[in-house]
Amino acid sequence: MRRFTHRTNLAALAIAILAGVLLASTAIQAREFAFVAQESGKGTATWLPGIVVIDAATDLEGGLEFILINPTNRAHVFAVHDLFEVRPAEEGREIVESDPATYVLEPIRVEVPSWGTKRIRVGSEMLKRHRMAGQRLKFFCPKHTRHTRNGAIWMVG
Repeated sequence: MRRFTHRTNLAALAIAILAGVLLASTAIQAREFAFVAQESGKGTATWLPGIVVIDAATDLEGGLEFILINPTNRAHVFAVHDLFEVRPAEEGREIVESDPATYVLEPIRVEVPSWGTKRIRVGSEMLKRHRMAGQRLKFFCPKHTRHTRNGAIWMVG
């Protein structure tokens, strides 16, 4: 009986350690949101999903990344008002969002080639500081403005 209790305690300890490692690793990873360009038969284009909700209390913890996927036969641009892409200040330099000397902020306006995918890092530290809860940020394709339906990013938390 004593041996069973010892094994049970070891198994419980191993599970607790594994859970801690998994939770720690997920807390460090950036939150990703994917957007996919879509065209209709009438020449209109849109980025899907049409509505995205970002919770500032949880989604900004490890950083924020957008994955832009364009499975169409023409290039599209992904733009968002009031959000900024984080780029390295120097080629090959690591970005540390708490150190402004390591990066530059540029308005999000990214061209995604036909059948291409791009990943961008979004300035999450700025979103945390400016408390944008309740704001609606419009995203769209400025390249095809006359034939584009807009989407929205809602900031909560």
